[in-house]
Amino acid sequence: MTPAADQDRRVGGLPLRTKFTLTMSLSLALVMVVAGYLLMQSVSRIAARALENRVLEAVELTTRELQSTNFEQVGEKATGFRGSPILRYDAIYGLDRGEMLPAWYYEYRDENLSDEQKLRRRFLVPKDPGELGKGVAGLIAGITLVVIIVGAFVALLVSNHVVQPLNSIVNDIRQIARGNLHHRSRVKGGGEVALLARTVNRMAEELEEAQENEIELSAREREMEVANEVREALHVEAVPACAGYELGGTHVGAPQPGGDFHDFIALGDGRVGVLVCGVSGQGVPGALVGATARAYLRGELSRNADSAEALRLVNGFLASDVRRGMFVTAMYALIDPGKHEVEVACAGHKVPLLHLIAAKRSVRLVQPEGIALGFDRGPVFDRTLEVQRIALESGDRIVLANTGPVSVQNEAGAELGEKPFYKLVHANAGGSTASMLEALEEAIARFAGDQPFPNDITIASAKREG
Repeated sequence: MTPAADQDRRVGGLPLRTKFTLTMSLSLALVMVVAGYLLMQSVSRIAARALENRVLEAVELTTRELQSTNFEQVGEKATGFRGSPILRYDAIYGLDRGEMLPAWYYEYRDENLSDEQKLRRRFLVPKDPGELGKGVAGLIAGITLVVIIVGAFVALLVSNHVVQPLNSIVNDIRQIARGNLHHRSRVKGGGEVALLARTVNRMAEELEEAQENEIELSAREREMEVANEVREALHVEAVPACAGYELGGTHVGAPQPGGDFHDFIALGDGRVGVLVCGVSGQGVPGALVGATARAYLRGELSRNADSAEALRLVNGFLASDVRRGMFVTAMYALIDPGKHEVEVACAGHKVPLLHLIAAKRSVRLVQPEGIALGFDRGPVFDRTLEVQRIALESGDRIVLANTGPVSVQNEAGAELGEKPFYKLVHANAGGSTASMLEALEEAIARFAGDQPFPNDITIASAKREG
């Protein structure tokens, strides 16, 4: 579980179940206390009123019925009252009216009293016709109905208190589901409500982050597609013929494409130029700068007999076109098949031209002075640019490469480096140009193992045939 998710689970406040239970219990307890008090007061009043009515009825009944023949005792069974001399019998009254109404006949039994005294100590009380019970039952029914209504009202209030934040959270989720991933829930509360609100906000944040990642990934994929398309356009379509020389080149792309390239430029007088360029930066910016540099270089080098002048013109164009910090390095070798000479110019290229001398079976490094194209608008570039000439004997070879081969790393993180690369070139220079390039690719791939190439690899070569 992530720390953010764990934090979402630690929320303050009472849980929803506890809050609902306490609210309902306290509310109903308050209602029952009030209802009990009202019930007690009402029953007391009803009982007092009923007692008063019974006493009045008993006095009136005793006065009216007991001295006449309008009542009679029913049976001989009497009810005593815990040692009291008072006995109670069932009786009926209203005989003269044919009503036979039930009553209680109370008699005070004392043998020491005279008949007249005993007569004064008899009492006739009408039996309860149920008015008291009916009154209390009605009261209880009424209070129960009130309790139910109040309880329902309290439940409604509590449910609204619970449902309102839940409805707000549902609306928040609808907003997020409609694509408004910036929306956040502002529901206040504790317990499960706060947990749910935080969970919704966390979900929105994760969805927003996922959407941003998807957009970024899509942009990167599109950028890679564009960069690969530009890189494909930089590939050499055909190698021109050069009398007495075997030309060739290879380009191995890295996972992150750049703008490095090689090219062959045929001049009208039979000379052929071999060009290798390295571009700062990768992706679309590097590929576009490489495409721009190649267009300028092909145009100027193909129509200008002076290599140095052509590079000066290209430098002025690139210095005006590319943004500050971007630059292009170039190593250019112009082969004159008639004189068997090579005119070499360098514009800040780090890897020197390799001149493999067949007769001595040795390697000579050729790297004239010069700064990269696009660094300076003219004065410094023009002043530092240098051109060297070398002669090629039968079997000699020149090899031009970007920094891609020397920057390849193995699984231990160690770079191949310049000297080991020179040794690989020297070891495979005796065969054809195609076989040498293939052998170099295989050797570099073996060194890298499973590690991807950090930069594009581009190598070009020309060999004077025997």
